[in-house]
Amino acid sequence: MAVKVIIDRELKQEGKEVALELIRKLRAKAMEHRGYISGETLVSNRNPNHVIVVSTWNNIGNWLDWTDNKARNALEEELNAYLSRPTRYEEFSVGEL
Repeated sequence: MAVKVIIDRELKQEGKEVALELIRKLRAKAMEHRGYISGETLVSNRNPNHVIVVSTWNNIGNWLDWTDNKARNALEEELNAYLSRPTRYEEFSVGEL
């Protein structure tokens, strides 16, 4: 069953462009990973430093494999320097009630 992952980040103003480039690199790497379906980046109209990524995966296992990926984790570590708080993740099953 498909899974949507909500990735919630609050960027620091200084270095924001670097952070957005790292987020783009994360998506590019994810696209190469097994089970990745799509991704969408949303920037808040009220707070342009608040960025949500909605990432869609074939199943939770594919997502969890991605979270263990060394290249991903290196980019996440680099991105952390540009965040005003830790990234929040929440996984949702698609169509399951």
